[in-house]
Amino acid sequence: MKQCSPAINEARILPAVFFISFAVIAWQLALMRCLLISKYQHFSFLVISCALLGFGAGGALLSMCRPWFQRRRGAVFQWGLVGFGLSIPVCFKLGEQIPVSIHFPPGMLVSILGWWFLFWIIHLVPFFLAGTLIGLALMSERKGVHRIYAGNLVGSAAGAAAAIFMMGHLPANQMVFPISLSAIVSGLMLNPVSPKGRAWVYRASVVIAALILGCASLLDPDRIMPLRIDEYKALAYVQRLEDQGSAEKKVTLNGVRGRLDLYSSPHFHTLLSLGDTATPAMDKLLRDGFHAGSILCVTNLNQVGFLRKALFALPYRLVRPRKVLILGDSGGIYIWLARLSRADSIVVVHPDRNVVRLLESHAHGVLKDPRIRVIVSEPRAFLDRTRMTFDIVHLARLEGFSPGSGGIGGLREDYLATTEGFARCLNVLTDQGIALVVRGIQEPARDNLKVAATWIEAMESNGVKNPGRRILTARDELSVATLAAGSPLKPSVIDRFRDTCHAMSWDTEWFPGVKPEQTNRFHILPGPQTTGVSWYHQTMVELLSSRRHDLYDNWIYHIRPARDDRPFFYDFFKWASLSRLREIFGPLWPARAEMGFLVLMVAAIWTATVAAIVLPAPAILVGRGSVYGSGAVLSVTGLFAALGTGFMFLEMGFIQIFTRFLGDPILAAALVIGGFLFFAGMGSLSQPSLTGETAPRILFVTATIAILVITYASVLPWIFQSAGLLPDIPRIVLSLALIAPLAFLMGIPFPWGLSLLHRRAVAAVPVAWAVNGFASVVSAAGAVLVALVYGFNILLTLAAGLYLFAGIMCMVLYRRI
Repeated sequence: MKQCSPAINEARILPAVFFISFAVIAWQLALMRCLLISKYQHFSFLVISCALLGFGAGGALLSMCRPWFQRRRGAVFQWGLVGFGLSIPVCFKLGEQIPVSIHFPPGMLVSILGWWFLFWIIHLVPFFLAGTLIGLALMSERKGVHRIYAGNLVGSAAGAAAAIFMMGHLPANQMVFPISLSAIVSGLMLNPVSPKGRAWVYRASVVIAALILGCASLLDPDRIMPLRIDEYKALAYVQRLEDQGSAEKKVTLNGVRGRLDLYSSPHFHTLLSLGDTATPAMDKLLRDGFHAGSILCVTNLNQVGFLRKALFALPYRLVRPRKVLILGDSGGIYIWLARLSRADSIVVVHPDRNVVRLLESHAHGVLKDPRIRVIVSEPRAFLDRTRMTFDIVHLARLEGFSPGSGGIGGLREDYLATTEGFARCLNVLTDQGIALVVRGIQEPARDNLKVAATWIEAMESNGVKNPGRRILTARDELSVATLAAGSPLKPSVIDRFRDTCHAMSWDTEWFPGVKPEQTNRFHILPGPQTTGVSWYHQTMVELLSSRRHDLYDNWIYHIRPARDDRPFFYDFFKWASLSRLREIFGPLWPARAEMGFLVLMVAAIWTATVAAIVLPAPAILVGRGSVYGSGAVLSVTGLFAALGTGFMFLEMGFIQIFTRFLGDPILAAALVIGGFLFFAGMGSLSQPSLTGETAPRILFVTATIAILVITYASVLPWIFQSAGLLPDIPRIVLSLALIAPLAFLMGIPFPWGLSLLHRRAVAAVPVAWAVNGFASVVSAAGAVLVALVYGFNILLTLAAGLYLFAGIMCMVLYRRI
């Protein structure tokens, strides 16, 4: 019989588990950022599925090959740690060679999905190795399982914080080296388990790998780890111009909110609406590969007079503003426009400090005006806290062309573009004030219909009985402007609106008292047959009538307004419309079908399929090899699936909830992920003294979690509203204080269940690890699906129910094994 490999004691394995978990979470966030730059937001869910499915697959492997791993656990852990560290840069390099895309005709569906699957498998490898190593540590340490699990959670929390820090200082594709290096170096903490004569081989391997990674981190990441930019992204277009000598990169800035690239070229003309072709040169600003804004290359107001002829200048022709609010202008176009007016005060709100720094340092000097005050904040958070009022509110962040064929923004939440966000815009308007959103024309119409519907429902939520008296809609050949007033529009304002539109050859689609023959006169668009009006006018009539909800149900796209509970303004997907889209657009229908939702569905389906294929094998083996029967195996599956799903549902739900309060989605993600994992780790450390080995105490813990979740769902909006005016640091402290008790309790059930299995059914420990991993990966996509369809309150309610179910499964499992 082969001699067992000596175990690695807990004092040495615990730091290694910490650094493995550190590297896993840090790499997960870094990879998500890399794929957001090179691909689209949809691939973030592929990363989540890779990470969690890798952990589940590692547990499944341990379940099926437990005796082999137990005999060699020391050597497997040490060399597996080296392999994990090296797999991060190797798999990233290989993954960037795969031609994945979300733009394809139906005839290429099979081949594209094949490339996706290969891409997914390659990126699965580091997470599979990490999941196997952590599962092996949990399987090997019987008495210290709660400490190993705590090390896993605390390491993950540290990795989340470190990733956020590195994003502010390093290019995303350079983060691969320090992350993998942290895992490799942790191997030096382990005593080699090889015979003494060969111990130097392990140490030398670790040192050599560390030196290679350290040297690589000093090189240009765009040369050794270049990102494969999707050919349809704006960044790929300007890079092609750069290769041709027609464009020049001026600067690249990396930050937690994304990568900024500034390019200059005589070929750039990216203004959404313009009535004068005599425009100056402009630079193009990109964020994570997407167009973010146009920066005019001018130095004084005399050079920007042409902006008065643009459709987005319409509010300035209707009122004489004293105070102007501009929300999210990344290029300075709308700031120049405000400077042309006689406004006494111009408040500019932008969430990205790097954008503000770029505008301040750019030669155009758009911010060099004593009337301008710049506030770095999420626009919705500013609206929730401010007590100022304005004559013009320009929602520049929502302006732009369509989100893009394929629906690349469909999974992105935006609390400014909800009914409650628009209501806050209306609340900061003066009596003569006007708010404005301009978006590009789409066919069939969708964005602008949703904007109009959101303004109407926002007014109704504020108690306005006749919203039609406060709305104006006009369009030119490229875009639609929807204006919302703070009070009923005066006849003089309506007359100026009509005269201005006529003089500029803009079509009026809606104003109080409009007649059908006054619309669709200059740039003719299709509408209901024989009516002569466009769909924009017809849908405005429907939205302001009792037939509004029929329009929501029957329109080809989802145009029902987003709400804070479901803040997905850019989600236009409707299952019922797929057949109609195929009829209208033929083989090009995927470009109009909102691929974000479909990619999410594909990710959820294939991860669930893999789980269904892989999981039964170890479960059956455990059931056959034990005296406890299939009932105990089902109890293990139910308990750890509920814990994995419930944890993921709560984590993702709380990220959204705290985004509004903190005013920064990156800060909210770091605080929630790090806070949940850290305090859950503290709960895991405290588990033996708090609950012992009895099941009733665990049932009490899970019931308390469920009660806290339901309570938080009810009281957090009130707490956040009351504390909205607090400075940043007190808001962060309050957020951690709210997270701490819930996360602490959430860290207790999992180590209790593992400890019970170690004492009574040790063969089921890797099964529990696998089930928890697979449940987490399926629930990652499932959480977004639930939020998209039903909202975050339902998501939290489901999470509360899952923890109650887990408590019941604890009781059942305690009695069956």
